[in-house]
Amino acid sequence: YNPLIKENEYYIHSVSKTLEKLNIPFDIKKIETREEAKSLITSSNKYSSILVARPLGFKNEEELFDLIPLNKDVDMLSTLAAGRLLRGDLNYLPATAKAVKLLLEHYNIDVKGKNCLVIGRSKSVGMPIALMLQKLDGTVTVAHSKTPLEVIRSNAKRSDIVVLASGQKLLRDEDLKLNSIIIDCGYDKNGCGDLNFVPKSSSYTPVPGGIGPLTTISIVLNAIYLLGC
Repeated sequence: YNPLIKENEYYIHSVSKTLEKLNIPFDIKKIETREEAKSLITSSNKYSSILVARPLGFKNEEELFDLIPLNKDVDMLSTLAAGRLLRGDLNYLPATAKAVKLLLEHYNIDVKGKNCLVIGRSKSVGMPIALMLQKLDGTVTVAHSKTPLEVIRSNAKRSDIVVLASGQKLLRDEDLKLNSIIIDCGYDKNGCGDLNFVPKSSSYTPVPGGIGPLTTISIVLNAIYLLGC
């Protein structure tokens, strides 16, 4: 990871803590340049899994992700992993998207036929979650930075499931549908998510303590799956 990107420190700490509890050996490598990252990835033969804590702080990160062998790509960020997900294989979900899937399964939330809104379209969070919800037969709308705020809020008003993954606090309590489910995938330097209030009539995931811990567990589950491939 790049130590100059401060928002990654919590993520690295969380992953490290989980691996320590599970007695899984690991190394943490710091990089500050593309060349360092490329050299580290291509010379990591002794490791069974590789996790890149993004953002790294420079352009074209995807080129680095594609250097990771598919069977070591525990955050499923390479083009090969994304292609398998696009074809409908949910075994290749990035960690945060897998965390959302685990949450839905644990609480027996049936997505089929539900109106779903995903706010955010990043390649590692928003879009994989949208693909996953579509695969589960949800009716999915994806909003992003070019979507007018009033459109986002009107969509939220009729959505049964809302996934927050934009890094922005866009919704108010009055924008939420009665008895809807709000899944907050955000986390900022102040330890807050994308939801900055407690909904009066919706179920929601807290930050911290919601999707975050499930994301670190999902990294381990992805690693186990890939080791068996």
